[in-house]
Amino acid sequence: MTIYHWHHIVPKHAGGTDDTSNLVRLTIEEHAEAHKKLYEQYGREQDLWAWQGLSGQIGKDEIIHKSLRKGSQTKISCKYCSRKISEHNMSRHLYSCTNGKEGVKANNTRKGMKLDTSNWKGTLKSITNGKKDRRIKHDDPIPEGWYKGSCRKGTKYKTKSL
Repeated sequence: MTIYHWHHIVPKHAGGTDDTSNLVRLTIEEHAEAHKKLYEQYGREQDLWAWQGLSGQIGKDEIIHKSLRKGSQTKISCKYCSRKISEHNMSRHLYSCTNGKEGVKANNTRKGMKLDTSNWKGTLKSITNGKKDRRIKHDDPIPEGWYKGSCRKGTKYKTKSL
């Protein structure tokens, strides 16, 4: 069974949108190769992390950690009010700074929730049997009847209230 991903031709971290004209359906291997080429061409760390994650070199938890670190450290000036905003928060800032004409509205669905990472040990990967999802150590072999990925029907992560 082949698993497909939607790949942003112009990545969201480079200003791309979810418009259908900016999306292409790729296999996981093609998706990894696309981000590798984008990294080689433009040198953006986000494409490096996407390539490494899709090719199984690093886990999702490591990608999240790296992107949060980068986003909190890189500050840029808003072109409208000149405030220094972290790159990670700029799109939400632009939404409020331009009365909703630019950027994206803050996602309030996650307010008061955080990932429970207490049981994550080292780099983990998601596997599924089509009905259930599981996380296993990155180096562990995938059991028979299971494959890499997520069925997205069960719970993705355990959450707990803040």
